[in-house]
Amino acid sequence: MSRLAGVAGPCRSTRCPATATWTLPGGRRPAAPTTGSEQLADLSRETRPAGALALYLRLVEPLKELTGGRVHERMAQLLLDARTCRRAQRTQDEFTAYLTALRTDLQRRHKLTSIFYRHGL
Repeated sequence: MSRLAGVAGPCRSTRCPATATWTLPGGRRPAAPTTGSEQLADLSRETRPAGALALYLRLVEPLKELTGGRVHERMAQLLLDARTCRRAQRTQDEFTAYLTALRTDLQRRHKLTSIFYRHGL
């Protein structure tokens, strides 16, 4: 019997450092991912665009709650990567609908809107 029997494997536990969510002062989360999900998405973007797309969109979700120029730039870059995946899948219309809904949801963030415009989103 293995010495590790009954022990959760790496990253199956909520206490695993690889999946831990770091918290900044004031309870805020950092804009950069801490799990390597973006790296995985970048590596699989050309061969598995659907999987990479799901990862990019998952990384965008927590950024919707944060503000600041660096966060908005990060969100724009993730959305550009997501758009690349949608183009590879030939589903640009779905990306346009997602982006339109996102813009509507976050319409009061004028700096975000200008960053989106600058990046062609």
